[in-house]
Amino acid sequence: MNKSDAARIISRRLNLNLGRCNALLVAASDAGVLPKGCGRSIPQLSSLELVHVLLACIADKGIGDAGGGPTPIGSLAELAEVFAAQYPAGMLSTYASSKRCAKEIGGITVSGVPVATDDRSKLLIAGARNKADAKPGFTTKWKTASGFVPIDAATIITISDAVLAHVNDCFEIEETILDDIDAGTITTREQIDAAFVG
Repeated sequence: MNKSDAARIISRRLNLNLGRCNALLVAASDAGVLPKGCGRSIPQLSSLELVHVLLACIADKGIGDAGGGPTPIGSLAELAEVFAAQYPAGMLSTYASSKRCAKEIGGITVSGVPVATDDRSKLLIAGARNKADAKPGFTTKWKTASGFVPIDAATIITISDAVLAHVNDCFEIEETILDDIDAGTITTREQIDAAFVG
């Protein structure tokens, strides 16, 4: 996505003056925060540069004068959704990454028992796996949605293997999607959603 497209999307979404957004981006380019084009070259912005664009527009002292004020964006995921909806060709890879992350940390079921797969839970499972590998007779109590349950080393290894397979599957799906985006066979968010079902 280039600066002009980013300014247009931010202007529309936050109800800001497009001319003012463009002027801010020119100033940010002059300050070296954003890349400058040369001749017919129009640089594409990285994710970090897009954040700089958004911050430049939000932090502008004139934002309070915008009609009705800005529409708040509650999270980075929502921001990615805004860009994906307004500029799908340039943001499909960001959307795919967001969907992969949501699926990765969404949890799984192992032998009929729900297992959390958020980052903290994965660390706890990895630590228990290390102990189970080192001491086959190891047992511990594990907190589940229905309370504490005793688990042995074999169960810990089964859970750990299932979580690792789940995380690996999520990244493999994302890799395939990114390849398909590059090949032009995935062109919509709905296709990405469908790839992550199951």
